[in-house]
Order: sequence, then C-alpha cells, then structure tokens
Amino acid sequence: MPFLAPIAAALIGGGFATQLLVGTAFAVGGALLSQAMAPKPPKQVDPGVSLNLRLGGNEPLSFLVGTTAVAGHRVYAGTWGQVGETPNAYLVDVLEIANLPVDGYNGVFVNGEWGTIRWNEPHSEFGYPVNQGRKGGKDHLWVKFYDGRQTVPDAYLRNRFGNHPDRPYTEDMVGRGNAYVIVTVRYNRELWQNGAPSILSEVRGLRCYDLRKDSTVGGSGAHRRNNPETWEWTANPYVIAYNAAFMGVYFGSEWVWGLQNLPALRLPQSAWIAAMNEADRTLAAWDNQKQFTIGGEITVDMEPAAVLEEIARSSMGRFIESAGSYKPRCGAPGTSVWSFGEGELLITDPRTITPFPGLENTHNYVEVSYSEPGEAWGPKAAPAQTNAAYVTADGNRKLSAGLNLPMVNRNEQAQRLAYSYLEDGRRFRMFQASFHPITWLLEPGDVIDGTILSEGYNGKQFEILEMSGRRTFVQTMTLREIDPSDFDPPASAKQPWSVGPIHTIYPPAQPATGVSFAPYIFFDNEANARRPGIEAFYQGGMDDIEYFRVQVRWPGSELPFFDGEFAYRDDIVGTASQPIFSTSFVPNADLEVRGKYVPFSARETDWTSWLAVPTPDIKLGPLDVIYGDIDLDELGKQVEGLLDWMGGNIRDVIEQAQAQAVLTGDQELANAMQFDELRRSLGTVVGDLSAT
Repeated sequence: MPFLAPIAAALIGGGFATQLLVGTAFAVGGALLSQAMAPKPPKQVDPGVSLNLRLGGNEPLSFLVGTTAVAGHRVYAGTWGQVGETPNAYLVDVLEIANLPVDGYNGVFVNGEWGTIRWNEPHSEFGYPVNQGRKGGKDHLWVKFYDGRQTVPDAYLRNRFGNHPDRPYTEDMVGRGNAYVIVTVRYNRELWQNGAPSILSEVRGLRCYDLRKDSTVGGSGAHRRNNPETWEWTANPYVIAYNAAFMGVYFGSEWVWGLQNLPALRLPQSAWIAAMNEADRTLAAWDNQKQFTIGGEITVDMEPAAVLEEIARSSMGRFIESAGSYKPRCGAPGTSVWSFGEGELLITDPRTITPFPGLENTHNYVEVSYSEPGEAWGPKAAPAQTNAAYVTADGNRKLSAGLNLPMVNRNEQAQRLAYSYLEDGRRFRMFQASFHPITWLLEPGDVIDGTILSEGYNGKQFEILEMSGRRTFVQTMTLREIDPSDFDPPASAKQPWSVGPIHTIYPPAQPATGVSFAPYIFFDNEANARRPGIEAFYQGGMDDIEYFRVQVRWPGSELPFFDGEFAYRDDIVGTASQPIFSTSFVPNADLEVRGKYVPFSARETDWTSWLAVPTPDIKLGPLDVIYGDIDLDELGKQVEGLLDWMGGNIRDVIEQAQAQAVLTGDQELANAMQFDELRRSLGTVVGDLSAT
C-alpha cells in the first residue's frame, strides 16, 4: 500500500450499478436463509477481520468500520540500540492498519493474548508499555498509535532512523490519512521464544454520518452530510451501509470507494431511518443488547454488492432497488401496507401454491460462526439452534445449515441470527396470483396481509418477492408467508457459551531438584591433599538440560565471586556430581553456594536457596613450591655424593698434614701449606660448587 503517499482513487471492476443490486425492481429473492446461503462468486473476499500481517507493496487500500481487529500491513521496520552486550536490542515495526482515519484505538493482542496497556505511564519515545512485555521489572514492549489525522512524521522514528544509510525515515513520511501503530520490542529470549511477538490491533473504525442526528433533514443533532467533522463512530449496519456504499468513502475531496455522492433523494429517509432504528432496537430478553452491530475491514478491491450482501446477512436484512431508489429492510418485517381478499384476485388467471420446498432447501439445524473478540477475534461457532418438532417433521433427519458471518462479533447476536434464520426458513408457503391494478403502487419487499379462507389464510402476512405488470396494470405477484415473531428470539433461545482462555502459556519454572553441595578435597596422583574445593550433586539424565550452573558468594554479600557453567551429565540416571575449583577458594572458609539447571530452550529454571558450605582446611605445602626446570631428586643425589666424597678426602688430607708437620717441625707453616693445597684441591674437584 502507498502508506507514505496520498491515497489514490480505487478502481472497481465491472458495472457498479448492475452489481450493486441485491434484488431488482421486480424481485427481492426468497427466504432469508436461502439467500444467505447462496453461493458466492469465485474469489470473492468477505469483509471481516484480517488476522495475518501483510507484506509487500501491492496490497489494496483498506478502511475499517465498526469495531474490528487488524494485524496490519508492515510499511517500515528497523533495529537500533545496544543493551549490555546485546547489539540491535530494539526492533521497531511500523504497522499500517487503515488507509482512512479511524476513531480510536481500543488495545492490542500480543501473541493472541489481550494486552494490558499502561496508559498512565507513557514513554517519552516508545509510546505506552504493555504488561505482556514486562520481565524482571523491565519493559520489553511498547505501542504508539496514530489515528490518520497526524500532520507531521513521528519524532521517534525520525530520531532513530532518519539517517539510516539504506532506508532513511524522511521528513515527508507523515502517513497522511493513514492510521498506523508503532510497535517497539526489546529483545528477551524468555519472553519472545519464537521471535518478535505477533501483534493484533483492536480499532474503532470510520466516523459516519447518521441521518437521525441531522436536524436539517428531520433528525435531531449536529450531524451534517457535507461536514465530516460532525460525524461520529458507529457500529450500526445501516448507518455504515449508507455511508460506505451509497454516499461513498472519501478522503477530503478524494473519492476512495463506493458510489460517488449519490443524491440523498435516491436514499429514502423513511426506509433508512427505519432500518437504522431496527438495528439499534434493544432486546429486553437479551440483556438490553442492541439487536445488530457489525465491524470489519473493507478493501477497495471488494465489490460494493458483496459488502452490502454481507451486511444484510449479518442483520437479517435486504437491500431493495426500486425505480432508482435504494431501500434497506432489517430484521422484522414492517406493518402491512395493504390487505387483500378474494375480490382483489383475478379469477381468470391461475393461482400457484408451493406448500414446501425440496429437501435440499429444508433445514432444521442452523449454526453461525462469527468473530469472537475474546479469542483474539478468531472465528468461533455460536451454539446452534434447532427444533425437535422440525426434526421429527423431517423424518428424524438432521438437516444442517452453516453460515459464516465474519462481520458479526457478538455471540448472542450470532445465536439470535441462527434462531431467526431457522424460524424464517420454515415459512414454506409461497403463493402466486394476479391482483387488482391498485397493486401497481406496491413494490417488492412490501408486507401485505390476505384473507382467503379457501386456502387457509385469515389475515396472514406475506412479503412481496416478485412483481410483473401488464398494460392493464394487473400485477402478477409472488408472495411468501412471514411471521414477525421469527425475528424476536425469546430468552429461552439463549444458550450458555464460554470463551477459552487465550494467553501465552509458559511452562512453570523447573525447580532445582536433587541439588546439594559438600566440601571437596582435590588430591594429586600420589593421594596428596593439594587444594580445597566444593562438590555439587544434581539429578542427571533429564531432557532439555545443557548445563549445570553454580554460583558462590561470601556470606552477606549480594554478588557472587564465582559463576560457572558445567556440562550436564544426561548419560547418568540418578545423582551426578561435579567438583568445583577456583583460585578464589581459600582453606577453611565458610561460603554460600547455589545451583540451577540451564536448558537448551528458553524456558525458565529456578535456583536453589543459598546453602552454607565450608571449604576443607587444605593449605599450601612443600609440594607447592615451584622450582622451574631443576630436577630436585637428581640434584639431591649429586649433593649427597659430593658431601660423602668431601667428608672422606678431608680426613685423609688432615692426617697427611699432621704427619708433615711432625717431619718439618714447623706446625704453623705446614698447616698453612696443607690448607692452601686443600682449598686448591677442593676447587679442582668440586668445580663451582661452594660449600661451608
């Protein structure tokens, strides 16, 4: 869609005037159920809820009516920012939700769950935080909404992406006339396990002109047809039909869809106001609900006739064209405009009576599916309506009819429609005859009543389905019996129903079962105690566990001084153990330890509580002195041998010196000479070894 350009006029294929007509000047169709079940043209797209995010630039323009939900059309996306060590921590999605201004934003579904928006805590850039994105006391999801009446680009997008090298968000990217929502997502592995969350926006659609609120045309209020500023939001099917299809949808003076300013003269006020009032009629037996409301997305490639048919199906209605005028009929038929008896029938023409249709057009069980807001606007079947007497009359056969009404978004309304379609569909009798010329004043869709006792009619009401005239003004008419009570379901028709919980279900955090800790001594190959440590015990052999994580802290400290992950033993069934060593562990120290399982997936696991564990009293010893490359054993043997050698040779030298002293008689001279020789001898024998 051309989100960042002015809206272009939509093209509608085919001749609109001929496609618009649900009936003709001479016919309005048969029973409402048969009409509602009529096959649709191939590839016809129904207006309703758009649950899938659209991509690409060739999507048709669209607008919203009533209350509905839409996933939107992505028109811009980007990432920015760094949080801790996470680059591009923020994902920004710009989702276009309508190509015409809307009334307002009800809220958002996050991964199918109704989001709780904290409207009173706006962020200066991102918009409003959504509780479904809150984790660990921090927000990870925000939404910001524009209703299509904005005149400047969003400052946040300009600030973050205005200088993007490939896709700059420029000053002219206002989105004039386009409603859109900005979704900002901060990365969190546990929250967004399947990537960025899916977003579905619930929106109040077009503001519409309501004849009943215009004091210049007989209504009461400030609405004016030529001033959209006076219009209001509505979910009334016939106010929406009057605006969208017949007045036409415009953006300013630019035509978008539907007829182009059809003159009000061709839309009879009395008929339209009657249909609008009938749709708004409150039903005491149904908690004073309005009888009919609708909502949905309409794309400009939809044929207006198809949209009108869907509106009619959603409200037990018809649209009738007669002499260039377009009139609706909604719900219960109006009062009779003429009564006839035997005297008003042309006795020279035959009468045709069809007492009941074929089996293929007979139904005793009707089920309606609708769009359920409580289940993220997904399709849901309302409780079916049936009647045991009808089943018996049909030979105990269940003859089902199913209707999909995507523009209906209330379960009770779907139940009422099923009831009325069932009851009205059992009015089988059709009567065809030629009538007095006065009937040329009548038209298809009118209600008349007749009394022909020979046929069993006594004040019976009929709806005119078809008319054909002659030059004599004699009118041949096809009538079908009706009963106003069919359109006023009693309280007994109301059946209980429920909405299944729709929210993201995270598995409960896995407790650290089977985890304990004990002091541990690290031994060398000769069974010498060398280092203090801690031994962790945990449950092995479990699925989806990648690591076992341990933290150690000093008592009273908030932060651990040791944090490590160890390969998990899934090959051990039962208790597995893991010795833990750190150079920060000191002997005979009281420490606090805790552990948890770390899964492959993003599911949560719990820590144990902090457990007191003392370290063994293992201190450094002689074996912990570092000598570099010296072989101490070999050096010891050499020293021992040299000392033994020196010990024996010194004694020999001393004895020789004493003997020499006796011979020379000069004890002092002899001793000096001998000791000097001793020093020289030791220097020669021992090398650079110095000994005392």
